[in-house]
Amino acid sequence: MQGDRTLPAERPAASTTLADLLAAGELTCSAAQVAQFLRISKPTVIAAARRGELPGRQVGKQWRFSCRALARMFDEADARAGGARG
Repeated sequence: MQGDRTLPAERPAASTTLADLLAAGELTCSAAQVAQFLRISKPTVIAAARRGELPGRQVGKQWRFSCRALARMFDEADARAGGARG
């Protein structure tokens, strides 16, 4: 028997949207967070960053993305899509 083990304490729910991260004052987000925002896989996010399609930089083994640059990119894409519709 392994003894009396307890489960780790639950962590508070992480901010799940880009707006939440910006409101919390976060400057960067991880590849996993970007993948969650875009509903794509983490490897796809990293590949897009390597191609220059997403504003990310590799820091050591991790990829970090500017929350502000992502928000600006999404806002510009929304503006272009709205202009094309109307």
